[in-house]
Amino acid sequence: MASRSVKRGISAAEKLQATGAIKGTLSTVQLDVTDLESISAAARAVADQFGRLDVLVNNAGVSEKVSDLQTQLRRTLAVNLFGPALVTEAMEHLLLKASKPYLLHVGSRYGSATLAADSGSPIYERPLPVYSASKAALNMLMIEHHKKLRSKGVNVFGVCPGFVRSNIRGLGEMQITGNGLAGDPLISGQFLLSIIEGKRDNDVGRCIHKDGIHPW
Repeated sequence: MASRSVKRGISAAEKLQATGAIKGTLSTVQLDVTDLESISAAARAVADQFGRLDVLVNNAGVSEKVSDLQTQLRRTLAVNLFGPALVTEAMEHLLLKASKPYLLHVGSRYGSATLAADSGSPIYERPLPVYSASKAALNMLMIEHHKKLRSKGVNVFGVCPGFVRSNIRGLGEMQITGNGLAGDPLISGQFLLSIIEGKRDNDVGRCIHKDGIHPW
């Protein structure tokens, strides 16, 4: 499990293990997806400890709300697009050493141009232009990774976990819960597990959610 802060990563791992939901062992690695040295160090740590990588989940994400558009664009794309691209590049050789590797890019329905343009969709009246653009770009990155890696046995997916409790919106209780509307992240975790277990292999190369597929 990767985290920018070693201290917070260890704390999160301990909390997860205390729930009893973790089967096997859980280790942590420092990783800042906006820092090339950190990415390289994380890849070396995985190689030294495990020798391969069975599953890479590019889960880091931000939704910046600063007023300066240039700063908002730079910060959002650095994490939501550049991060997955650079981390995947660094970890690819480790994925190729696994018997049935999976590469998951955590996206969003906000990355769907079809839904964004549909006046009847639930996101039409909730514009998040910079965040949506970053997730739409991530969808294209996922497609290109699928095209490149499918012949090498890597199963690549775009994954929409749904609207869940998260500190991506901030650290306050109302932000974490999305004003009380956010769902249980355990359900999203079970969805990701179903992908890793091969239950969604027929949908490889697409942007999927627990109940189906998001349109492009």
